[in-house]
This record gives sequence, C-alpha cells and structure tokens, in this order.
Amino acid sequence: MPKIVIRSVRQEDLPSLDIDTKVMTINEDPNRVFPADYDEFVHRLLKVSTLVAVAPQGKILGFLDYSYVLPIEMHGKQWNFEVAVDQAAQGLGVGKKLLQHLLVNAQAEKIVKISLRVLGTNPNAIGFYEHFGFQQEGHYKKEFFLNGRWVDDYQYALYYPYLNE
Repeated sequence: MPKIVIRSVRQEDLPSLDIDTKVMTINEDPNRVFPADYDEFVHRLLKVSTLVAVAPQGKILGFLDYSYVLPIEMHGKQWNFEVAVDQAAQGLGVGKKLLQHLLVNAQAEKIVKISLRVLGTNPNAIGFYEHFGFQQEGHYKKEFFLNGRWVDDYQYALYYPYLNE
C-alpha cells in the first residue's frame, strides 16, 4: 500500500475534491451536498477542520471534516464529522487513516462524543464505523426520498471517558 499522508486541507486542494460534487444515491452518500451548493460547501470546508488523505503523487484520496455541533458551551465537548473516500481508493485504508487521525485530535481536545449520520443503505460504512466502536444512537425512518424510494438514516456516536473531568 502506498504511503498516505493525512493533513489539513489547503485552498489548492479544493479542485481535487471532485468527490464532493457527486449527488447522493440510494447506495452511496459521498456527501449531502448537491452540485448547486458546491461554493457554499467549499467555504465551509475551509472554515471547519478538514483533513485530507493524499497519495504520494499528490492525488487527494479522501477527506474528513469535523466541527463542534453548535458553537455554544454545552456542546463544547462534542464533534460531528463526515468522511468521503474516492471510490477508486476504497478498501486501501484511506478512511481508516482519516478516522484514526480524527480520534487522536479528539483525545487531545478531550472530546467526549463524536457523531455522524449514515444512510441505512450503506452497510459497508455502517460496518466500518461499528468496527471503530461507534454505536447506533438514532434511527431516522424515511429520512430521505432517493431514486423513488424512502431511505432510513442512522446516527452513530463514539464516547470517550472524559465525562467527569
């Protein structure tokens, strides 16, 4: 496996994040952003904490962005995140490296809870998150109408033991 570098996103990386312009389908959830919202999404990527996975030749293989749930004190120890890996790079450990980097950052910041949402029609992603210890917290029935049918969405979370500090 080639050496994959995880680092913060840079302005010059943005044209390479073409995985962000794909439309959500029944089986894939590359991002909940449609092409018309791309400029707003790019602005948000640069504003929040965004990690990219970069191959030796400089190709962006995936990204993970995370932020506080709300910018208020009672949510000061909780992050939400989303991750997308280029289809050609799936199964190469890109998502794993991005998530491991996120977990290191979370421990350093003493984050108590990390959460995400995932389509119920994406069992590979669900298995990936469960492998890392994420537990299902919520089930949103018929949350999206995609390709002519209703699709459930799930919220998963991982907790750290900093609750009493």
